[in-house]
Amino acid sequence: MTKPSSAAEVVMVDVVIVGAGIAGLVLSILLQRRGIEPIVIDRLFRGRDPLALGETLPPSAIPLLRSLHLGELFHHHALRKTRGYHLSWGHEDLTHTNFYVQSPQAYGLKLDKQSLLQGLKTLAGSIRYSDRSITLIPNPAGVFLHTTLAQQTATISAKIVVDATGRNRALIKQILKQDIQQNDNAIERHDRLLAFSCHLPRIYDLQLPHGVLIESFEQGWGIVSDLSLGHCVLSLFTYPHTPIAPLLKTYCHWPDILAKTHWLKRFLAPTAGTPVLSADASTSKSILSPETKVLAIGDAIVAFDPLSSHGITNAIFTASEAARVIEQYLSTEQWDVLRQYQTKMDRIFAAYKQTRAFLYRREARWPSSPFWCGFWPG
Repeated sequence: MTKPSSAAEVVMVDVVIVGAGIAGLVLSILLQRRGIEPIVIDRLFRGRDPLALGETLPPSAIPLLRSLHLGELFHHHALRKTRGYHLSWGHEDLTHTNFYVQSPQAYGLKLDKQSLLQGLKTLAGSIRYSDRSITLIPNPAGVFLHTTLAQQTATISAKIVVDATGRNRALIKQILKQDIQQNDNAIERHDRLLAFSCHLPRIYDLQLPHGVLIESFEQGWGIVSDLSLGHCVLSLFTYPHTPIAPLLKTYCHWPDILAKTHWLKRFLAPTAGTPVLSADASTSKSILSPETKVLAIGDAIVAFDPLSSHGITNAIFTASEAARVIEQYLSTEQWDVLRQYQTKMDRIFAAYKQTRAFLYRREARWPSSPFWCGFWPG
């Protein structure tokens, strides 16, 4: 085994998980139940607290949580049950989706994400924090990670490393720099969707009892979701090449941008200096050869369009799949199990692209719009 040039002692471990979001923490919990003790490394965060979003877990995720014996935890950290959502897409009329009627689970969960993360961390055990970037050093026997933990240089040797860093894909990007051949197809990007979000005073509307509304407009689409008794979050989505993209960074432009909407404009408030958070919301997938011994989960393996509401469900599902695959790999050291995981994610992504295209083509009012023209039939 070739060790990296460092005076630090090498810590040997089977699994390292980089990223302590929902995907990474759930994976750590599931691996420990299988008798595998991973090391979880997260970035030492020194900036301001991230903008809270209206995280909703759809009814389809409830059976998955129960099967993983995580249902009670997620219910405990939910703000409330949610019974449906409202949709204005393809026309000004409002469609009301009632989970009680349309789903056997009858409800989803409006999550308190920060509280949930703390609950998961309690179960996941010790988390080590890095105050600088992690250097990934592949070698024939496994993977070395070189970083700084607790202000001390650390080198960790693992049989398999998990990228749970979300759309940032911190480890995968390193592989792209190191391996020119892998670089050709390691990330499949389907679009360049951007999200712009801000907090606003909550407005009560008797026509919108579910607290979640999605509406399309000429240059994109938006979603408003309750956060608390007094606040909601409004997120607008568009592409970088649309005229509104640079304007959405500043809240003062939002009233003009949403002036022709029927529903979203009702939630705007004359709040001067409202901060706007911009983020990548694109649909993409990672493709990793098993030889890298790096597995991706959550948004790092498949990042769905926020329209799907699959984000947290995807984090839980991929963590569950990865736990099973990692256990098999550690007992057999056969790359095929890693390749099968990637193949399954490829199939899920291919099916989702078709579903996404179908949903967007339902909005046909603006065929010449720079946002919608790519979805216009023909």
